[in-house]
Amino acid sequence: RGRNKTYQPAAREKRLDRARHMEYKYEMKGLLQEISVAEEHRSSIIGSVWAKGERQTADEAKAFVASKVSEGAIDDDQSSRLVSLIDSYTVRR
Repeated sequence: RGRNKTYQPAAREKRLDRARHMEYKYEMKGLLQEISVAEEHRSSIIGSVWAKGERQTADEAKAFVASKVSEGAIDDDQSSRLVSLIDSYTVRR
């Protein structure tokens, strides 16, 4: 009776690597400090980039970083450093 069920896996997308979450947080905190991102934006960037990149796609996380540039929270140089960090934690899953 239970054999008729079909399993539909989620589409494989480029997302952040769940297994490296703690490593990501540590590295991201250090990077935000190193590139002098204002204190009030740091936790929002750490959390939102992870949430979008892990649950949606890495491109959504990059779009969030771009939105922070347009808000004036970070500049283009800081943005490119954050995007390269996102790329280093991206896997297909």
